[in-house]
Amino acid sequence: MITTTARAAREPDPGQVAPPILQLPAPRKGPSVAFVTTLLLLFNIFSLYRGTLAGRLYVLGFLLLVPGALLLSLVPARPKELSVRVAWALGTSLLILMLLGLIESLVLPVLGITAPLRTAPLLVGVDLVVLLALVAGRGRDPLDFLLRGATPSTRDLLVATGAALLPVAAVAGAERLNNARGGSLTVAVMVVGAMLLLGVLIGADRVQARTVSLTLFATTASFLLLSSMRSTHPYGYDIQSEFQVFSSTLQTGVWHIPANGNAYASMLSITILPTVLSILSGTSSIYLFKFFYPVVFAIFPVLIYVTAARLFPRRPAFVGATVVIVQGLFVADITGLARQEIGLLYFGLLVVSAFDPALSHRWRQAGVVLSMSAMAVSHYSSAYFATIVLVGGYILALASRLITRYRTRPLVISGPVVALGILPVVLWNVVITRSAGNISNVVGNLATRGLGLLPGTTSQSLVHRFLNAILTPQVGVRSFVALAIAHYRKAAPFIHPYPSNLTSHYPVHPVAVSGAVASGELVHLFGNAGTIGAELLLLLIVLSVLTFAWRTRENSALREVATLALACLALVGILRVSSTLSSLYDASRGLVQAAPLFSVGIALVCSWMFSRSKVVATSLLAITSAVLMLLLFTNSGLLDLASGGAPDTFTNRGEAYQRYYITDADIASAQWVVDHQRPGQVVYADVYAALQIWEFNHINGLETTVIPQVIEPEALVYASSTNIVDGTTRSLIGNDFSIYTFPRAFLDNVKDVVFTTGDTEVFQ
Repeated sequence: MITTTARAAREPDPGQVAPPILQLPAPRKGPSVAFVTTLLLLFNIFSLYRGTLAGRLYVLGFLLLVPGALLLSLVPARPKELSVRVAWALGTSLLILMLLGLIESLVLPVLGITAPLRTAPLLVGVDLVVLLALVAGRGRDPLDFLLRGATPSTRDLLVATGAALLPVAAVAGAERLNNARGGSLTVAVMVVGAMLLLGVLIGADRVQARTVSLTLFATTASFLLLSSMRSTHPYGYDIQSEFQVFSSTLQTGVWHIPANGNAYASMLSITILPTVLSILSGTSSIYLFKFFYPVVFAIFPVLIYVTAARLFPRRPAFVGATVVIVQGLFVADITGLARQEIGLLYFGLLVVSAFDPALSHRWRQAGVVLSMSAMAVSHYSSAYFATIVLVGGYILALASRLITRYRTRPLVISGPVVALGILPVVLWNVVITRSAGNISNVVGNLATRGLGLLPGTTSQSLVHRFLNAILTPQVGVRSFVALAIAHYRKAAPFIHPYPSNLTSHYPVHPVAVSGAVASGELVHLFGNAGTIGAELLLLLIVLSVLTFAWRTRENSALREVATLALACLALVGILRVSSTLSSLYDASRGLVQAAPLFSVGIALVCSWMFSRSKVVATSLLAITSAVLMLLLFTNSGLLDLASGGAPDTFTNRGEAYQRYYITDADIASAQWVVDHQRPGQVVYADVYAALQIWEFNHINGLETTVIPQVIEPEALVYASSTNIVDGTTRSLIGNDFSIYTFPRAFLDNVKDVVFTTGDTEVFQ
């Protein structure tokens, strides 16, 4: 543990005998082989006869834990913490399922099985994996990796049961809201979750480590489910496209290397993985995305906590984990990025394993390479981010070794490890799937536009542009129409809109956003305080990482953590101020991914704060708690709700609700458009409606700006329920968006309604 004074321990003399790695009891040779065989038999029965909810849950539980735990039991090393072992068993199981589906998709069609991703081939594949692992174990306890020393006490069972109630309540609250029965339960879940976080923060040093981990997991899962379980369709932005490539894989029963380099179709985490889980368990495909992925991702803050808790007391480590939960993107938007939920799980495993004192040097390096390989096939952006961090951290580590006078030990993130970690990323995205087109686009934009520092209008101050660099700016209706006309003349000259002497009679009108935040001194006070708190948090992260790097300069092992954190800090800083680079991976997502490394710096600062005199420590703890709760209050939507606004987590109103909440009528009309679009025909659908079309297919010729001045006479125009019922339209041009009234009068004059559900219409 790092002391809270200004020194870290110097390295031992190389001539001295190094302290042994944490010794663990020898693996047992128990009756678990028969037990696992029984589990496997039940798995086969429930996979073939999956008529009950209990049976489907059993199959999911088996697939998510048992294959990985069996394989890891063959390894003569394991993390000390149960939560990390569970996370590794889960991550390994997911990777096994992805690779199993990949191998069967590539091999079995050659043997005449055209749809290998079906029950029989997949069941045989899982059985072979489990049986081979049992045979390779040669009598070892097959669940030794996961369960040794983890016998739960009565207290553990009670805590686990209590922790499980909050995510269940979150699901119930979201379903009540979906059925128009009010959002009181969702508000209660958010408030209770906040109180749990606050209670553990105050009493972290007096509760068991398992209780801290369970609290983090339960509160995180509940917050995520409050958002993901809205609607009966995928809820969010990118998740619509993710669901479309999954649906294609599920329908065909085979995964093909995408011929067009489609990055979404190249990610096994949203193609093969949900297909295998859905086929074998019989679980609803939609609810795999809405429930399974958020619950898996809820382990991420636990890994952040464990990383910091190995070096610092529980309370400072808990602060480091809580910081990521209170960020706006985390509690609101991350569930719309299913592929990143899996990618971040593997990045968390990379960090927590690379610096695990219970593992030998080579097993730490193996964990890094395995995590990078899993990220490569799960999420390209997470893998690219990790690649830059590894390369940057390695370069900084080499530089520090050249200038420091302290003796060093071998690096975990060594040259060969960096090379082996990058290799699967390059092979998968460049050589095999050829899905690195987004990288080529960014390189091209860098060459033509540069970094695009501090996006925004030149009339804004540098401070304003920096604070809002990661936000998409809203422009007025007149400015937006001018932008749209200029854009289509330059970027889409093949589109020939109606003549201006006709469209001039139908001006575009602004619309008040439903559920806008009410005015009031108290609201502005909280809003400004939240903004200040968020910026102070960024400042704290910068200072804490720099402080950690300085304090650990005498310790080569911890200095390596610092070099990775510094590389993360530099990358997130560039993403925050560069519109060109943020088009690939915006700063909000980068800040979440960097949390496992930033947490050690935050924990260092908090450890120093909380070790002062009792009065000072108590005061600083109160301030820290107040800032974290304020950020959660403002970012979760509770502030909007309290001020008369309409956050989609708690109400069936508001712009986010209009944008993401999809009805059955929307889906019917979107399906009609996909089925009836003629080759070469342009389709207009605003941002709300485009999400619904993307759930079925990324059709050619889809334009997301619906204003009279750019609509083509021969085109289809799809109007969603938000457009028809609420009369609201949202469109995007480049980095600017505008919200305005739907041009119903214009469309009624120039086009006919060719399909309608009452709440939705298609014009031609």
